[in-house]
Amino acid sequence: MAGIDVYIHGAGMKRNLLKYCFPRRVGGSAKLLIVVLIATVLSNAACYEKQTVLRRCTVNGYFTTVGNAPFTRLAFRADDGATYEVAAAEAEKLRPLQGRRLAVDAAVEIIQQTTVDEKYSRKTLVIKDIRIMEIGR
Repeated sequence: MAGIDVYIHGAGMKRNLLKYCFPRRVGGSAKLLIVVLIATVLSNAACYEKQTVLRRCTVNGYFTTVGNAPFTRLAFRADDGATYEVAAAEAEKLRPLQGRRLAVDAAVEIIQQTTVDEKYSRKTLVIKDIRIMEIGR
């Protein structure tokens, strides 16, 4: 089994990391699951989120789907060009309104996602507590 050689303190010798972490009794699918779980924990530890509630506002525009399958999300495209992601809790009930011109009143929240080393950062505008004010054609 190929692996990474690592010196384990207290063991007094080099050991193959995969053999050390996964004894012979662990099956292939269990190894894969463990590796995926470790990768998920490490990737989540590599970035953090900061949330700031901005304000409540009324915006004109339409609901649309953004992203690539199977990771699509519902968003609201405003007439001024801004795109607001819809909070997941409200997305399913608003999906039938896709493509229709609307005026909505919603709480706008900025989610700032940054890597731990602060090298990369992105802001996402999220709307929640959405009330439909006016439905156009």
